[in-house]
Amino acid sequence: MLATASHDLRQPLHALSIYSAVLAAGAEPAQLREVSTNIDQIVRSLGSLLHGLLDLSRLTVGHYEPDNKRLALHEVVGAVCAEYDRTASAKKLLLRSDLVPVRLSGDAVAIGRIVRNLLDNAIKYTPRGMVAVSTSIEGDGESAVAIVSIADSGPGIPVAEHTRIFEEFYQLDNAERDRDKGVGLGLAIVKRLCELIGAEIMVESTTGHGTIFRVKLRGLLLDSSHATPVDVDESVGLQGHRVYLIDDENDILRSTQQLLTQWGMHVATAGSADIAEQLFRQSGKPDLLITDLRLRGAENGAELAARLRRNFSAFPVLVITGEVSAAAIRQVDELGAALMYKPLTAESLRRAIVKALAATPLTHNILG
Repeated sequence: MLATASHDLRQPLHALSIYSAVLAAGAEPAQLREVSTNIDQIVRSLGSLLHGLLDLSRLTVGHYEPDNKRLALHEVVGAVCAEYDRTASAKKLLLRSDLVPVRLSGDAVAIGRIVRNLLDNAIKYTPRGMVAVSTSIEGDGESAVAIVSIADSGPGIPVAEHTRIFEEFYQLDNAERDRDKGVGLGLAIVKRLCELIGAEIMVESTTGHGTIFRVKLRGLLLDSSHATPVDVDESVGLQGHRVYLIDDENDILRSTQQLLTQWGMHVATAGSADIAEQLFRQSGKPDLLITDLRLRGAENGAELAARLRRNFSAFPVLVITGEVSAAAIRQVDELGAALMYKPLTAESLRRAIVKALAATPLTHNILG
């Protein structure tokens, strides 16, 4: 596993170093678009690999505790399907969904991740035809379970490989380690998440006849009147919201400030806890505080945010970190803050900000 991970990290890093040399040498304007596009693709590939490794690390050492709540399974699955409409259309695949209303007590985040990984794989490995996603109920009474199915018209999986496909970094027909085909962590994460939430993952496939993954979920609720919505309203605007950004890495501060400013947010930055406290004293609390967990010296973002809340009253906090230790996760949980792991994509950061601001109307004066 380590040898494969090392190879998959070294290759894109080597490509990045070459592109960096091209830019440093003074690329022609006509080259800039191509180079910037390729760099963006490489960074996304690296992010996908690192996220997969971090996820496996957290799941393997038991740092994930299921958060079971009442949810509408068909809405969770439908939201994931909506994310992939454009991807499927770009490959000229028909993405069909047949979502029977199903309500259960379960972990919406874990279920969403399971469906997302399975759907991503189905679209990635299906060259033509269709991908079908469905929800259903199987059985009666107390033995009834919820089923999520993801079927594709792809090349299929030999029966002898049905167990191996859930191993880390194992991929069929990708001996050359083509990053466009993923890195081979998606199904390993699916299997581990299923084990953690008490679900069962099954695969039905033979060579040349497509593949069906079926996820069996317990906790079915026959009374739907208590179900609560699980989707975040992504129509919440970012324009005009005031955000304070704290990080001791200048490159991260500058790049994130530029991105948030492009989204219409008003950003003030601080490179240390002392500067952050001074910012609060001068300008008051923000609509959102985004902070790295590990700051300069012995200070960290969770402790700083807790202290600032005591002094300036409550405000939403988003903590970003590269750490996966149980102590770090527990510290952020106690703070009641959202937690994200580096590296981030712009899309995931925006979703996290929207979620944090969803229940927080704009009430502050705008910074000049």
